[in-house]
Amino acid sequence: INAQMSDNDDHFVITANIPANEQNQVSITMKGDKELVIAGHRRAEEKIEKDGHTRTTSSYQTYSESIPLNWPVDPKG
Repeated sequence: INAQMSDNDDHFVITANIPANEQNQVSITMKGDKELVIAGHRRAEEKIEKDGHTRTTSSYQTYSESIPLNWPVDPKG
């Protein structure tokens, strides 16, 4: 997802490349007080019908990216 972080005086700004159709499957959580984790999943399904036969292929993929923070933060804040 190629996430990038900029560090301002009192906050962080995270920018990530997430396709519009996958944005509802993404979560952002804190691991401890110095690591941000962006995680998500995607599902693809393909169905081909030819000569009375049907072929179906499906795949499921999960991904995550951890970003260390420069100073401790309150996960509830």
